[in-house]
Amino acid sequence: LGEVEKRMMVPPFENALFSMQVNEISEPVKTQFGWHLIKLHSIQGGDTKSFEDARDEIEKELKTELAENQIYDLAENLASIAYEEPTSLEPAAEQLDLKVETTDWFSRAQGEGIASEEKVREAAFSDEVLNQKINSELIELADNRVVIIHLNEHQPAAQKPLSEVRQQIINELKKQKGRKLAQEQGKKALNALKSGEKSMQAIADEENTELQDVGYVKRKDGKLSSELLSAAFVLPKPEHNQPIYEGVSRLNGNYSILELSEVRVGQSSEDKGAEEQLRKTLNGAKANAEYQALIKELTDQAEIIRTPVTELQ
Repeated sequence: LGEVEKRMMVPPFENALFSMQVNEISEPVKTQFGWHLIKLHSIQGGDTKSFEDARDEIEKELKTELAENQIYDLAENLASIAYEEPTSLEPAAEQLDLKVETTDWFSRAQGEGIASEEKVREAAFSDEVLNQKINSELIELADNRVVIIHLNEHQPAAQKPLSEVRQQIINELKKQKGRKLAQEQGKKALNALKSGEKSMQAIADEENTELQDVGYVKRKDGKLSSELLSAAFVLPKPEHNQPIYEGVSRLNGNYSILELSEVRVGQSSEDKGAEEQLRKTLNGAKANAEYQALIKELTDQAEIIRTPVTELQ
C-alpha cells in the first residue's frame, strides 16, 4: 500500500496498523472490504520530544497565548469604551492608559504609517467616521494589532492651481514624449534586426548603449527584470540556429530588445520532488489495485457458504 497516514484507511485497519511494530504481521483484520493480513515494513515520523527538548517551545507558546489573551481583553475594553463614548477617543485612551496619535494627511488610495493599511483607509472614509464623525469599529491588523480611528480633520478633494502642478505637468509631458520616441526608435531597430539589416552590436553602437549578454536565465532569475523575464518566456523556441527578437516597452519609459538564441529545458528541485511524490502515489495506487484484484480473485475461487446471523446465535 505504500506509505499510509492516519485517517487514510478505515478505522479497523488503521487501529491494527498503528498498534504494530516494524516487521510485525497482524492477526486477521476484518473491514467492510474483507479480511486483511497486514505487515508493517517501516515507520517514519511520530517522534516524541522530551520535556527538556520541548521546554523552550512550550514556554514560547504559553507566553504567546497569555499575550494574545491580554490583547483580546484590552481590545474588548477598547471597543466597548469607544462605542459608549463615540465622539472622541480620549475617554478610551485615559481609562486604558493609551496614547492617541494623529496621522499625516492621507487619501483613499494611499497613506503612510497606520494609514498605509487598506483597512484603516476604508474605515476612515466610511460614512460613520467621515460624515457622522463617530469612532470607527475595532480594526484588526496583522501581528495581533488593533486600532480604532476618529476623524481629526478632513480636506475635500479639490483641483490644484496650475502654478502648483505646472512642473509636474511638464515632467509628465516630457516623459510621455520620451516614451513615444523610445518606442519609435526601438521598433525601427527591431525591424532592422528581424530583416537581417543590422546586428544587435551594430544597433547598440548606434544608440551608444551597452549590449548585455546574460546567458541562460530561469523563470525566477535576478539577472533580468520581471518585465523582460515575462517577455522572454513567452517567445517561441528558436529553430535552425535563427535567434528570436522581441521588443519590450518598459514601465520606466525605456524600450528594450531581447534576443533569444537557445532554450534549454531543465528540471528544478521542486519538479523533482513533485515527480518523486507522484511516483510514490502511483506505486501505492498500483499496489492497492493489485491487492484488491488478488482479493477478488481469491473470493471468486473460494467456496463461500453464507449462514444467517440468527443461526449462529
